[in-house]
Amino acid sequence: MDDSVVPVVVAVVVIVAAVAVFVVFAMRRSKRRAQLSPAELQRHEECRAADKAVKAARKQHEQAVRAAQRVLKDAQNPAKLAAAGRGNYVTPVEVCLNGNSRSLTPDVTAALDQTGDITAYVTNRSTLTRIVAGGAVAGVGGALVGGLAKKNTHRQIDNRELYLMVLAEGWQEVVKLDPTQGEKARALMQSINVAAPNSPTAHAQQAEAIAAAETALKQAKADTAAVDAALAAREALGEDPMDRFKKNRSTPGQSGAPGMVVLGTDERAGDTPQDVITRQDPAGSDNA
Repeated sequence: MDDSVVPVVVAVVVIVAAVAVFVVFAMRRSKRRAQLSPAELQRHEECRAADKAVKAARKQHEQAVRAAQRVLKDAQNPAKLAAAGRGNYVTPVEVCLNGNSRSLTPDVTAALDQTGDITAYVTNRSTLTRIVAGGAVAGVGGALVGGLAKKNTHRQIDNRELYLMVLAEGWQEVVKLDPTQGEKARALMQSINVAAPNSPTAHAQQAEAIAAAETALKQAKADTAAVDAALAAREALGEDPMDRFKKNRSTPGQSGAPGMVVLGTDERAGDTPQDVITRQDPAGSDNA
Protein backbone atom coordinates (compact mmCIF):
# COMPACT_ATOMS: atom_id res chain seq x y z
CA MET A 1 0.00 0.00 0.00
CA ASP A 2 1.26 3.45 -0.88
CA ASP A 3 2.47 5.35 2.21
CA SER A 4 0.41 8.37 1.18
CA VAL A 5 -2.77 6.28 1.37
CA VAL A 6 -2.16 5.01 4.93
CA PRO A 7 -3.15 8.27 6.70
CA VAL A 8 -6.35 8.43 4.65
CA VAL A 9 -7.26 4.85 5.53
CA VAL A 10 -6.55 5.45 9.22
CA ALA A 11 -8.69 8.59 9.18
CA VAL A 12 -11.56 6.73 7.53
CA VAL A 13 -11.33 3.91 10.06
CA VAL A 14 -11.37 6.37 12.96
CA ILE A 15 -14.38 8.20 11.53
CA VAL A 16 -16.28 4.96 10.93
CA ALA A 17 -15.50 3.79 14.47
CA ALA A 18 -16.67 7.10 15.93
CA VAL A 19 -19.89 6.96 13.94
CA ALA A 20 -20.46 3.36 15.05
CA VAL A 21 -19.99 4.28 18.71
CA PHE A 22 -22.38 7.21 18.30
CA VAL A 23 -24.99 4.99 16.68
CA VAL A 24 -24.67 2.37 19.43
CA PHE A 25 -25.13 4.94 22.17
CA ALA A 26 -28.02 6.57 20.33
CA MET A 27 -29.78 3.22 19.93
CA ARG A 28 -29.17 2.35 23.58
CA ARG A 29 -30.56 5.69 24.68
CA SER A 30 -33.59 5.30 22.42
CA LYS A 31 -34.24 1.85 23.85
CA ARG A 32 -34.03 3.13 27.39
CA ARG A 33 -36.37 6.03 26.66
CA ALA A 34 -38.90 3.57 25.26
CA GLN A 35 -38.94 1.77 28.62
CA LEU A 36 -39.92 4.94 30.50
CA SER A 37 -43.52 5.78 31.27
CA PRO A 38 -44.83 9.16 30.04
CA ALA A 39 -44.49 10.63 33.54
CA GLU A 40 -40.93 9.33 33.86
CA LEU A 41 -40.02 10.62 30.43
CA GLN A 42 -41.30 14.07 31.32
CA ARG A 43 -39.33 14.07 34.58
CA HIS A 44 -36.22 12.90 32.71
CA GLU A 45 -36.48 15.85 30.34
CA GLU A 46 -36.96 18.21 33.27
CA CYS A 47 -33.89 16.75 34.97
CA ARG A 48 -31.82 17.18 31.80
CA ALA A 49 -32.91 20.81 31.51
CA ALA A 50 -32.10 21.39 35.18
CA ASP A 51 -28.65 19.80 34.76
CA LYS A 52 -27.94 22.11 31.82
CA ALA A 53 -29.07 25.09 33.89
CA VAL A 54 -26.64 24.12 36.66
CA LYS A 55 -23.79 23.76 34.17
CA ALA A 56 -24.61 27.12 32.56
CA ALA A 57 -24.79 28.88 35.94
CA ARG A 58 -21.43 27.46 37.00
CA LYS A 59 -19.83 28.45 33.70
CA GLN A 60 -21.17 31.99 33.99
CA HIS A 61 -19.84 32.24 37.54
CA GLU A 62 -16.41 31.01 36.46
CA GLN A 63 -16.33 33.50 33.59
CA ALA A 64 -17.19 36.35 35.96
CA VAL A 65 -14.37 35.31 38.30
CA ARG A 66 -11.84 35.07 35.46
CA ALA A 67 -12.88 38.49 34.16
CA ALA A 68 -12.36 40.00 37.61
CA GLN A 69 -8.96 38.30 37.85
CA ARG A 70 -7.91 39.82 34.50
CA VAL A 71 -8.91 43.29 35.70
CA LEU A 72 -6.84 42.84 38.85
CA LYS A 73 -3.85 41.60 36.86
CA ASP A 74 -4.06 44.61 34.52
CA ALA A 75 -4.20 46.96 37.52
CA GLN A 76 -1.14 45.30 39.07
CA ASN A 77 0.81 45.33 35.77
CA PRO A 78 0.26 48.60 33.85
CA ALA A 79 0.99 48.69 30.14
CA LYS A 80 4.48 49.65 28.98
CA LEU A 81 4.95 53.20 27.72
CA ALA A 82 8.14 52.38 25.80
CA ALA A 83 10.76 49.64 25.55
CA ALA A 84 14.19 49.14 23.97
CA GLY A 85 16.12 45.90 24.01
CA ARG A 86 15.49 43.04 26.42
CA GLY A 87 14.61 43.94 29.99
CA ASN A 88 14.41 47.69 29.41
CA TYR A 89 11.02 49.43 29.64
CA VAL A 90 9.02 52.01 31.53
CA THR A 91 5.42 52.10 32.79
CA PRO A 92 3.62 54.95 34.58
CA VAL A 93 4.81 53.50 37.94
CA GLU A 94 7.91 51.43 37.17
CA VAL A 95 11.20 51.57 35.29
CA CYS A 96 13.07 48.38 34.41
CA LEU A 97 16.69 48.54 33.19
CA ASN A 98 18.96 45.56 32.53
CA GLY A 99 16.18 43.41 34.01
CA ASN A 100 16.24 45.35 37.31
CA SER A 101 12.84 46.81 38.19
CA ARG A 102 12.50 49.94 40.31
CA SER A 103 9.61 52.14 41.35
CA LEU A 104 9.36 55.27 39.22
CA THR A 105 9.78 58.47 41.21
CA PRO A 106 9.90 62.18 40.26
CA ASP A 107 13.70 62.37 40.67
CA VAL A 108 14.38 59.81 37.93
CA THR A 109 16.04 61.28 34.81
CA ALA A 110 17.31 59.64 31.64
CA ALA A 111 19.81 60.63 28.95
CA LEU A 112 21.38 59.04 25.87
CA ASP A 113 25.07 58.95 24.98
CA GLN A 114 26.29 57.80 21.58
CA THR A 115 29.95 57.41 20.63
CA GLY A 116 31.81 56.23 17.55
CA ASP A 117 30.72 56.29 13.91
CA ILE A 118 30.48 54.21 10.77
CA THR A 119 33.72 53.95 8.78
CA ALA A 120 33.37 53.19 5.07
CA TYR A 121 36.21 51.95 2.85
CA VAL A 122 36.76 50.29 -0.53
CA THR A 123 38.91 47.22 -1.29
CA ASN A 124 40.00 46.04 -4.75
CA ARG A 125 41.57 42.84 -6.03
CA SER A 126 42.27 40.97 -9.25
CA THR A 127 39.95 38.07 -9.91
CA LEU A 128 40.66 34.80 -11.69
CA THR A 129 37.51 35.26 -13.76
CA ARG A 130 38.75 38.54 -15.20
CA ILE A 131 42.20 37.04 -16.01
CA VAL A 132 40.72 33.97 -17.77
CA ALA A 133 38.25 36.09 -19.70
CA GLY A 134 40.99 38.43 -20.90
CA GLY A 135 43.20 35.53 -21.97
CA ALA A 136 40.37 33.90 -23.90
CA VAL A 137 39.72 37.08 -25.84
CA ALA A 138 43.21 38.41 -26.50
CA GLY A 139 45.69 35.73 -25.48
CA VAL A 140 48.53 36.48 -23.06
CA GLY A 141 48.15 40.22 -23.46
CA GLY A 142 44.47 40.00 -22.73
CA ALA A 143 45.18 37.98 -19.61
CA LEU A 144 47.55 40.70 -18.40
CA VAL A 145 44.96 43.39 -19.09
CA GLY A 146 42.29 41.31 -17.31
CA GLY A 147 44.58 40.95 -14.31
CA LEU A 148 44.97 44.70 -14.11
CA ALA A 149 41.20 45.15 -14.05
CA LYS A 150 40.41 44.99 -10.33
CA LYS A 151 37.08 44.40 -8.56
CA ASN A 152 36.08 47.05 -6.03
CA THR A 153 34.28 46.00 -2.82
CA HIS A 154 32.58 48.58 -0.59
CA ARG A 155 32.74 47.76 3.10
CA GLN A 156 31.92 49.54 6.33
CA ILE A 157 32.67 49.14 10.01
CA ASP A 158 30.11 50.20 12.57
CA ASN A 159 31.97 51.52 15.60
CA ARG A 160 28.95 53.16 17.20
CA GLU A 161 27.98 52.54 20.82
CA LEU A 162 24.71 53.66 22.35
CA TYR A 163 24.13 54.01 26.09
CA LEU A 164 21.07 54.95 28.12
CA MET A 165 21.97 56.51 31.47
CA VAL A 166 19.27 56.72 34.15
CA LEU A 167 19.89 58.52 37.44
CA ALA A 168 17.86 58.82 40.63
CA GLU A 169 18.49 59.44 44.29
CA GLY A 170 20.27 56.40 45.66
CA TRP A 171 20.77 54.53 42.40
CA GLN A 172 21.90 54.77 38.80
CA GLU A 173 21.87 52.43 35.82
CA VAL A 174 23.72 52.40 32.51
CA VAL A 175 22.23 50.34 29.70
CA LYS A 176 24.12 49.44 26.53
CA LEU A 177 21.69 49.37 23.63
CA ASP A 178 21.88 48.32 20.01
CA PRO A 179 23.03 51.43 18.08
CA THR A 180 20.64 50.51 15.26
CA GLN A 181 17.69 50.96 17.66
CA GLY A 182 18.24 54.65 18.17
CA GLU A 183 14.57 55.52 17.63
CA LYS A 184 13.40 53.11 20.33
CA ALA A 185 16.14 54.29 22.67
CA ARG A 186 15.07 57.92 22.27
CA ALA A 187 11.42 56.96 22.84
CA LEU A 188 12.39 55.14 26.06
CA MET A 189 14.42 58.10 27.29
CA GLN A 190 11.63 60.57 26.57
CA SER A 191 8.98 58.33 28.17
CA ILE A 192 11.04 58.04 31.37
CA ASN A 193 11.53 61.80 31.58
CA VAL A 194 7.83 62.47 30.96
CA ALA A 195 6.44 59.75 33.26
CA ALA A 196 8.72 60.44 36.22
CA PRO A 197 7.18 63.81 37.27
CA ASN A 198 3.67 62.29 37.05
CA SER A 199 4.58 59.09 38.93
CA PRO A 200 3.02 60.09 42.33
CA THR A 201 -0.38 60.50 40.67
CA ALA A 202 0.10 57.24 38.74
CA HIS A 203 0.98 55.37 41.95
CA ALA A 204 -2.15 56.68 43.70
CA GLN A 205 -4.36 55.75 40.75
CA GLN A 206 -2.86 52.28 40.61
CA ALA A 207 -3.48 51.70 44.32
CA GLU A 208 -7.13 52.70 43.89
CA ALA A 209 -7.50 50.48 40.83
CA ILE A 210 -5.99 47.47 42.63
CA ALA A 211 -8.21 47.97 45.67
CA ALA A 212 -11.32 48.23 43.48
CA ALA A 213 -10.29 45.15 41.47
CA GLU A 214 -9.68 43.09 44.61
CA THR A 215 -13.11 44.03 45.95
CA ALA A 216 -14.74 43.14 42.64
CA LEU A 217 -12.95 39.78 42.60
CA LYS A 218 -14.16 38.92 46.11
CA GLN A 219 -17.71 39.84 45.13
CA ALA A 220 -17.51 37.75 41.95
CA LYS A 221 -16.32 34.70 43.90
CA ALA A 222 -19.00 35.15 46.56
CA ASP A 223 -21.84 35.71 44.10
CA THR A 224 -23.11 32.13 43.76
CA ALA A 225 -26.82 32.96 43.94
CA ALA A 226 -27.50 31.76 40.39
CA VAL A 227 -25.57 28.52 40.96
CA ASP A 228 -27.33 27.88 44.28
CA ALA A 229 -30.75 28.47 42.72
CA ALA A 230 -30.00 26.12 39.83
CA LEU A 231 -28.77 23.42 42.22
CA ALA A 232 -31.87 23.80 44.40
CA ALA A 233 -34.14 23.49 41.37
CA ARG A 234 -32.31 20.36 40.26
CA GLU A 235 -32.43 18.80 43.73
CA ALA A 236 -36.18 19.41 43.93
CA LEU A 237 -36.71 17.17 40.89
CA GLY A 238 -35.09 14.17 42.58
CA GLU A 239 -33.39 11.32 40.77
CA ASP A 240 -33.45 11.16 37.01
CA PRO A 241 -35.45 8.05 35.98
CA MET A 242 -32.81 7.30 33.37
CA ASP A 243 -30.18 6.87 36.12
CA ARG A 244 -31.68 3.55 37.21
CA PHE A 245 -30.32 1.92 34.05
CA LYS A 246 -26.81 2.97 35.05
CA LYS A 247 -27.33 1.52 38.52
CA ASN A 248 -28.64 -1.78 37.15
CA ARG A 249 -25.74 -2.03 34.74
CA SER A 250 -23.16 -1.45 37.48
CA THR A 251 -24.82 -3.68 40.14
CA PRO A 252 -23.22 -7.18 40.26
CA GLY A 253 -25.34 -10.32 40.53
CA GLN A 254 -28.30 -8.99 38.53
CA SER A 255 -28.23 -11.72 35.91
CA GLY A 256 -30.25 -14.79 36.85
CA ALA A 257 -30.81 -18.20 35.42
CA PRO A 258 -32.87 -18.64 32.24
CA GLY A 259 -36.51 -17.98 32.89
CA MET A 260 -35.77 -16.21 36.19
CA VAL A 261 -37.24 -12.72 36.46
CA VAL A 262 -34.94 -10.23 38.17
CA LEU A 263 -36.99 -7.56 39.90
CA GLY A 264 -35.77 -3.97 39.80
CA THR A 265 -34.40 -4.05 36.25
CA ASP A 266 -37.58 -2.78 34.58
CA GLU A 267 -39.53 -0.99 37.30
CA ARG A 268 -41.74 1.98 36.63
CA ALA A 269 -43.36 4.49 38.92
CA GLY A 270 -46.36 2.87 40.65
CA ASP A 271 -45.50 -0.66 39.52
CA THR A 272 -46.18 -3.66 41.70
CA PRO A 273 -43.87 -6.69 41.50
CA GLN A 274 -46.57 -8.51 39.49
CA ASP A 275 -46.63 -5.65 36.94
CA VAL A 276 -42.90 -6.02 36.43
CA ILE A 277 -43.19 -9.80 36.05
CA THR A 278 -46.02 -9.41 33.55
CA ARG A 279 -44.04 -6.92 31.42
CA GLN A 280 -40.80 -8.90 31.49
CA ASP A 281 -42.29 -12.42 31.13
CA PRO A 282 -45.77 -12.16 29.56
CA ALA A 283 -45.78 -15.84 28.55
CA GLY A 284 -45.14 -16.95 32.09
CA SER A 285 -47.94 -14.73 33.45
CA ASP A 286 -50.42 -16.33 31.02
CA ASN A 287 -49.47 -19.79 32.17
CA ALA A 288 -49.79 -18.89 35.82
